Amino acid sequence: MTQFKIQAYAEYLSDEKAKLDRELTAARDALRQKVERLAAVLAVA
Repeated sequence: MTQFKIQAYAEYLSDEKAKLDRELTAARDALRQKVERLAAVLAVA
């Protein structure tokens, strides 16, 4: 029973890590876009 619980928790953690990795990628891309827009506005000014 303990081995099953450990395996289930490991799978849960793996899924959570994948979710966080996707969220981090999305946040990084959003930040990059904001910085690029800001740079474009400052270049025009």
